[in-house]
Amino acid sequence: MEKENLHKEILQKKEKLDEISIALKKTFIGLDGVIDEVLNLVSAWYIFPKAQLRPTVINLWGMTGSGKTALIQKLVELLAHKKLYAQMDMGEFESDSASWIKSTFTDELEYFHQQPGIICLDEFQFAKTIDNGRELGKDKLRVIWDLLDSGKINYIPGGNTFMLRRSDLALLNLIKAKDAGVCIENGVIIKNISAFLDLFKGFYFNSDERDGVALDANYFLSKDFRSGLYYLYDDENMTRELIDEK
Repeated sequence: MEKENLHKEILQKKEKLDEISIALKKTFIGLDGVIDEVLNLVSAWYIFPKAQLRPTVINLWGMTGSGKTALIQKLVELLAHKKLYAQMDMGEFESDSASWIKSTFTDELEYFHQQPGIICLDEFQFAKTIDNGRELGKDKLRVIWDLLDSGKINYIPGGNTFMLRRSDLALLNLIKAKDAGVCIENGVIIKNISAFLDLFKGFYFNSDERDGVALDANYFLSKDFRSGLYYLYDDENMTRELIDEK
C-alpha cells in the first residue's frame, strides 16, 4: 500500500511539472529550451526531496530584463512554494551593510531547516570575491559558498546577532584599514591614524555614544570595544576582567 501511494505521488508530481512547463512556455515566449532545462534540473529535487543530499544549483545568466528572475518567481508560484522561497540581491555586498547576510541565513530563515526551500541569489555577479587577481575582503560571503557546496550552514542563535553584525563591520573596516597601510600595535594605532579615523568614522561596537569617548588611536582598548567583545562570548567563564587581560 505504501509503495502504491509513493508511486501515485511520483506520477502526480510529474504531471504537475508537465502542467508547469506548459504554463511557463505560454508566459515566457522564446524560452522553451531554458524552461525545459530548468525543470529537468528541478525535477529530482521536487519529486524526491528526501533523497537530496546536496543542493541543486541552477545558474541563469543573461542581459538585464531577459526574464531570469521573473521566470524563477513564476516557477515558485506555480509550485505553490512561496512560503519556502527567499530572494536576495547580492548587490548588497557592495556596501558595508552586507552584514545582514549572517542573520538572514540564521535567524530570519530558521524555518528553512530541513525543508525543501528555494533561494534565489539575484545579481550574483556583484558578490565576486576576486577583482583583477586581488582577493576582496568579503568574508561574509563564505556562508553563501557553504550553502552552495553542502546545503548546510552553522546556525547562530539570535541573542548575539547584533554584536555579530557589529563585529562583521569591524572586520570589514579592519581589512580596508590594512590595505590603507594602517598599523596597530598592542591595540593602539601607530601608523596612518587619519585613514583609520576615516574608515571607522561613526563606528561603535556596543554603545552608539562609545561611552562618551571620542574615536581615537586607542579605540581598541576602549570600554565600548571591550564590551562588544564580552557580549560576543557565550561562555559564562569569560568575564570582563579576562577580556581586559586579553
